Amino acid sequence: MYQLVRMLPVRQLLARQMPALVISFVIAELFYKFHSFTLECGAFLATWFVVDAVLQLAAPPADSRTSKRGKVGKTAWAADGQRAAAASGARSVASQALRNVARLTRQRRAAGSQVSRESPHR
Repeated sequence: MYQLVRMLPVRQLLARQMPALVISFVIAELFYKFHSFTLECGAFLATWFVVDAVLQLAAPPADSRTSKRGKVGKTAWAADGQRAAAASGARSVASQALRNVARLTRQRRAAGSQVSRESPHR
């Protein structure tokens, strides 16, 4: 919770979480009568999570990539391109490493079989 409050600006925190918090609080007050603080608190937090997820999925975030005119900004595409290039680079590095391991394994097997052919078996 402390990290959430520190990472998000207060305005953004209130705009995104206050509706979900209020809806969850009302649901918990009206329907949750478990006679146990722990159960009611856990149910409230689970409700808050679900309500927040539904609200986030239903409405795009305020800082979405599309502008008011519906066009995607160049910086969003550039960031996506950089992420894709980094992921592609990581995949190519990983595949190159696997190819090197396979090549070295074949070389060691070939060298081992040559040594066993040269040494006499008695």
